[in-house]
Amino acid sequence: NALELKLIEASKEFKEKPSVTIQMFDTHSEVIQTPDSKISVQVEYIVSGDNPEAIQKIEQLMRETLIVNSGNSFTISNNFFPTIIQESVGFKRYTYIKFNDGSKYKFTDYKFEVKNVKICLPTSVDLKVDSKYGSIDILLPINGTVNLETYDLVLKGKTITGNLTIDSKYSKYRFDKVDDVNLSIYESDFDVTEMGKCKIDSKYSNINAIKSGLLTYTGYEDKLSFQQIPDADIEAKYSHLRFENANTIKAILYEGSMTIKKNESCNVCGKYVQFQFGQIGSLNIVDGYENHFEIEEITNLTSTNGKYSDYKIGNFLGSMVVNGYEESLQIEKVSGSFSTISVDGKYLKTKLQLNKETNYRIK
Repeated sequence: NALELKLIEASKEFKEKPSVTIQMFDTHSEVIQTPDSKISVQVEYIVSGDNPEAIQKIEQLMRETLIVNSGNSFTISNNFFPTIIQESVGFKRYTYIKFNDGSKYKFTDYKFEVKNVKICLPTSVDLKVDSKYGSIDILLPINGTVNLETYDLVLKGKTITGNLTIDSKYSKYRFDKVDDVNLSIYESDFDVTEMGKCKIDSKYSNINAIKSGLLTYTGYEDKLSFQQIPDADIEAKYSHLRFENANTIKAILYEGSMTIKKNESCNVCGKYVQFQFGQIGSLNIVDGYENHFEIEEITNLTSTNGKYSDYKIGNFLGSMVVNGYEESLQIEKVSGSFSTISVDGKYLKTKLQLNKETNYRIK
């Protein structure tokens, strides 16, 4: 027979803008807007067993620990979970549940499970989430700072008018719009529609944004995709980076790829990197080593001290200075408006397609 779903509630009044910490373990929680001046929690759960005293103890701890506060700082927690332990006496084996206060109760049949948690908060709040496993849906806009410290958690949010800080492992995040963001993530996913300035330090992660402010990024074996970004400072290894529209990019890369559809200025130092550009204004490469460049259209290109790299350019418009060793340069079309093509080095291969009407001089 199905066990009866039980409900327990707790609430506390707050003043002005509260600070709230959510500590959840292995459960699903929904955070919604409070209709009054109270922070409240509802927990749906099932419990059964042959020790009524232990069940009473669980429910007592739930009431006492769901919400605790010190002034205007509140902690919402499900740390009332008991621990299941087994002990042997001779040939007999006993099952107990043990609580944080050290007390333990014997069971031959025991079941306790939280099915759902509903948390009511004001929109004006400084929020911290310190949780493991499970999922949290934040269904209200937040006006305040948000700090997330998670492990193996799925979290969905809406709008944050305030700074967002994340320190996580094995977690997934999705937001609509946030202010400045500071990410320190490991094997996690972060998706956002729009954000302000963003600082990222990540490994083995996926980061996706439609629109972003200034990006400072350090990554290792990541996948990163931004559609619109003004400026970026990048240092990455074994990562795959994609930008639809970027103003200025500075990058130090090792063994990965970078794709940019439209870019005003790009300064790179790379080794073993696959580069793909659509339209680019100026590309400056320093100490490139065994890179591959595919460029649809470029105005200015400078490469200094390059080795073993190859360039395939569709349309060249302006000035080019290439200094390298054992490199290959292929240009399908040189515009009649170009000013300079200077190639210097050892063992270079150069192939140019010049317009018949173009006036030029070879030195």
